[in-house]
Amino acid sequence: MAGLDPDWVDDFVLAVNELATNSVEHGPGSGRLRVWTAPGLLTVEVSDHGRMDVPFPGVVPPSPTGQRGRGLWLASEFSDVLEVWSDPAGTVIRARAR
Repeated sequence: MAGLDPDWVDDFVLAVNELATNSVEHGPGSGRLRVWTAPGLLTVEVSDHGRMDVPFPGVVPPSPTGQRGRGLWLASEFSDVLEVWSDPAGTVIRARAR
């Protein structure tokens, strides 16, 4: 896929699954998934109408004793770049794999 290592693609698929699941579970219950490619680059964007006010989403590791809170962190770990922004229209999360 897009000239990427198949093992890396498997991890990236897990990251995308986490992002989509978060949109449904923690957001408004639905979202939009966009995917585009360029040679050696795969970009995925999940957006919804929910708002997120988590400081540094995906950067801080989850608590080892917590039951939840690993989705964005996993997505960050399994992506080369993870961008997150919220504005009055909603939240957008974009992940890239090279």
